[in-house]
Amino acid sequence: MRIISAIVLVLLAVAAFSSADHGRTEIGPTDTFPIVIGTPGSYVLTADLHLTDGGTGTAMIEINADNVTLDLGGHVLKGPGENSNGLAVFGEGRTGVTIHGGSITDFGTGVSFLDGSSGTGVNRFHELVISNIGWGSGLGFSGGTAHDVVVTGVSTTNFVSEAVSCSECTLQNVIVRSSYKAFHIRDGSAVNCTATDNELGFTLSNASLTGGAANNNSGIGIYAVFRSTLVGVTVSDNGAWGILLESDGGNNVVNCTGGNNTSGNVSGCGDGNGCHQNYLP
Repeated sequence: MRIISAIVLVLLAVAAFSSADHGRTEIGPTDTFPIVIGTPGSYVLTADLHLTDGGTGTAMIEINADNVTLDLGGHVLKGPGENSNGLAVFGEGRTGVTIHGGSITDFGTGVSFLDGSSGTGVNRFHELVISNIGWGSGLGFSGGTAHDVVVTGVSTTNFVSEAVSCSECTLQNVIVRSSYKAFHIRDGSAVNCTATDNELGFTLSNASLTGGAANNNSGIGIYAVFRSTLVGVTVSDNGAWGILLESDGGNNVVNCTGGNNTSGNVSGCGDGNGCHQNYLP
């Protein structure tokens, strides 16, 4: 991202920010982007925002400080279109950031908090609806948690696009629908998460998946690469394998159920992987 001068930061602050009660700073209507949050604190949107020009990697909201809470206030961040280069919220390497309570739609990339944000002060994303993302992740982060998030329509054709991509992360009650790759979880865990009507449901590397489901995906429901554990997951009606375990991957499948997967319900059991007490006929 380009470096923004102190003068521009001041101008943006005057245009888009005003003081609010309860120690929160309001972000009001504006057509000047990016909105740059450069100071720790609590911020709240008071209106929908619309980025009309995606430019080259233009962000709508750029978070350049740690320990920021951004309440979308039930509003919508709307981009210039899913085939643009626009980003909704960008905060690479930041920690202690919370984003919640609104919708994000029609961007090239949705929410991006990667690179170095693991450790203390991890980031939190909740009560979000993210849709129509063209080429990047809908929600991508390293180090943090996400819960009660719905992601739909993240590129159905771009094989590098992932609706939810995270490392050193915890997911709960996250739903992905109608996307190319639904979940890519590395060194993390997911509880009661669902992938439905995508090309590929879950890809797991040193991760755990407990509860939830991978159903009606046109390809593989769950692909476990190495040292991953599936417990109590339902896999049904996928267009390839329900569960595919990488050979000698040290993966384990326990108490999982499902059926009617085109290539078979599970592949790789006993080949360097463990499968126990499943009902996968």
